[in-house]
Amino acid sequence: MIVKQIIDMMRAPKGGAQIKVGCDHYITISEGSAIVPALSSRGLIDNILPLHQKGAIKHLQQSWVLTLFEEQPLSLISEYFGTEIAMYFAWLGYMTTALWFPAIIGVLIFFFGGFRYSTSENGEEQSETAKCQLFSDVCFVGFAIFNCIWSTAYLEMWKRKQADLAFKWGTFDVAPDPLLDDPRPAFKGDYFAPNPVSGHIEPYYPPWKHKLIRYCVTYPITIVCIVAMFLAMLLTFKLQEQATFFFGHSKLFWWISSVPMVLYALLIVTGDKYYRILALYLNDLGVYLSYIRWLHP
Repeated sequence: MIVKQIIDMMRAPKGGAQIKVGCDHYITISEGSAIVPALSSRGLIDNILPLHQKGAIKHLQQSWVLTLFEEQPLSLISEYFGTEIAMYFAWLGYMTTALWFPAIIGVLIFFFGGFRYSTSENGEEQSETAKCQLFSDVCFVGFAIFNCIWSTAYLEMWKRKQADLAFKWGTFDVAPDPLLDDPRPAFKGDYFAPNPVSGHIEPYYPPWKHKLIRYCVTYPITIVCIVAMFLAMLLTFKLQEQATFFFGHSKLFWWISSVPMVLYALLIVTGDKYYRILALYLNDLGVYLSYIRWLHP
């Protein structure tokens, strides 16, 4: 992660840089621009992947992948993949272990008939049915209460486990000042200026331009997209109502009543794809200095 950050932070020197691509084609990178993100945006770099160490991978396979009932070697995972990946697998293992309790109780209740619902029209069997239904209701309510208590206890215990691992790996309560962070590689400033806190020379972008883009471009486009999706939802519901009214009882054209919901599902999938592209474009348009502001503008 540190090496990748160093690579991403490589910027063009004073006067810019020219990189030869092909026989007679050159790519010009302006002064102060990040080189690797610029090449990635032009499609010249697809991805940057680190090379694995065969010895370390083999050791992890023997002590982690090929074992079933042994504890995960979280320290080895943290040393090789980093604390974020190790914390994920720590949570995954902790969650899997914690799920044993509701799983066992749920299976026991299921086999003892606690999750069954039955009715009877025979007067002689109504009393027995009422007792079974009462037992089932008690099981449902009791299991729901248990899940509430279990989920709360699990979250609190995981917080303690997470804090213990973070303290062990040296990442506990690490919250540096955003003003001390290096600018993200894709950040483009109008000119270079000293950082008001660290004093380092870095690209600078006027704050008034941030506000202008945010209030005049980002917010209006976001509101328009929300309103458009809301109107599309209302239109779909109206079409669904009309289709059900006219074709719901038809033996030949009954499938037409499902068309509006299918179209709405396709609209959601398509909208999610293009809204993601639009969100990334708006974030890049805002020219945010740090990753925190870029992810949470």
